[in-house]
Amino acid sequence: MSMISPSLRTQVTKYIFINAISTNPILSGSQDLIDFLINDVSTLLYVPEDIIIQQGQSGETLMLLAKGDCSVWVKDHLKNNIYVKQLQQGEYFGEIALLAESNRTATVKSTNYCTLAGISKTVFYDFCSSFPDLLIKMKDHAQSYKDPLKMFKILLLKQIDYFESYKKGENEDFFDELQYYMHEEYYEKGTEIVSTGEECNSIFFLVYGKVELLIFDNEGNEFILEILQQGDIIG
Repeated sequence: MSMISPSLRTQVTKYIFINAISTNPILSGSQDLIDFLINDVSTLLYVPEDIIIQQGQSGETLMLLAKGDCSVWVKDHLKNNIYVKQLQQGEYFGEIALLAESNRTATVKSTNYCTLAGISKTVFYDFCSSFPDLLIKMKDHAQSYKDPLKMFKILLLKQIDYFESYKKGENEDFFDELQYYMHEEYYEKGTEIVSTGEECNSIFFLVYGKVELLIFDNEGNEFILEILQQGDIIG
């Protein structure tokens, strides 16, 4: 594609991706939007079983599937790889990392030979700024995702008493958005997680293992106040 003229490259890109964009209910409907995307996408090719995006890695690109099929997998809180769904022509993925400015929340693999349009983070933010209604639609669509890890994190958040007023049905979008800012942390045995007197700027949910809650007397002797287990909250 880099060896041909810009005008011919645009025509080829349009031929490859116009059907995919036009069949997507969120991206279609505006010729200006379609033209905007066609002029700024990269053509990406994958063979069967390629990992296109990997859960936990940084996300810099929105993907639109033009040809082929892809499978979506999520590793849950117990590290089980769970099959979520199959993606087909016209569907996009990878938007969560851009919308929430977070790491990838799922792994997507090519099922067969696939052709995708790659939309960079810069272009994504540009067209969200130019088409704000599209941003709202994409956020609304993201709330329909019900993968196991997402639902587990929402369940953890709902255990916090401070969020009691947000538990009503009309406030589900609050938990949906907040859970994207949660990330996993691992600690070796004996590691100090938080210290007495330090500023508290995080909440920890204990998913696996045990944590000793220690206190110290005036002479510096430590005592175990409580042993925290799965489901307990720190901070």
